[in-house]
Amino acid sequence: MRTNYRNKLRAVLLLISISVYFLGPFSTHPVFAEENIRRTPPPGYSQQALLAAKAKATHAKKMAAAAAEDSSYRVQPGDRLEITVYREEDLSKVYEVDPNGKLNFPLIGGIEVKDLSIEQLRNKLTENLKKFITDPQISISRSEGTIKSISVLGYVQKPGVYDYTPNSTLMRMISTAGGFKDGANKKKIKVVRIIKGKKEVIVINAKKIISGNADDPKIQPSDIIFVPESIF
Repeated sequence: MRTNYRNKLRAVLLLISISVYFLGPFSTHPVFAEENIRRTPPPGYSQQALLAAKAKATHAKKMAAAAAEDSSYRVQPGDRLEITVYREEDLSKVYEVDPNGKLNFPLIGGIEVKDLSIEQLRNKLTENLKKFITDPQISISRSEGTIKSISVLGYVQKPGVYDYTPNSTLMRMISTAGGFKDGANKKKIKVVRIIKGKKEVIVINAKKIISGNADDPKIQPSDIIFVPESIF
């Protein structure tokens, strides 16, 4: 009885030895190597469908990360926002909020975004894009390097939006805009500024600054400088 058992055991061990000799260890033999195992999608799913699902999952993670953005943040003029619309590459890029607190977005046009939270802005864009895109999925995050700007308008040589620096003053900004045009009213320059959420208009006499009888006032980020026309 024991002899038969031993003979059977020897036969099994012999078969295992022969298999290992010819095939090598199962875990390392090329036939069983992971890279040679053909991975096939689950029944009913194409490779493209799986890739699309993966892309959608990645986008969902990005949206979740954006949702974790500081809830106290509110959009301000000059802010740069990275806006991604899932599967809409032409719409996905970095946008800058203009000095009036508006965001110019393709298909939609200019929309008021100042003082909105990230979540409020996402909801607003989503509602507007529904008119053009089926089930738009949007993620928004603040882009590094927010640009602070100042608008110089009215009777100056080059009206426009200019970068703010800590040394920005009224006369420096007017000089940056090319200086006064003929017919400018230098006595009643208006500086529009948002103070505690309210619009304030400050009237400044630039002639006194030029003559040395008044200091050149500092200008703040997002200020709007307006040089009116003289009325004779």
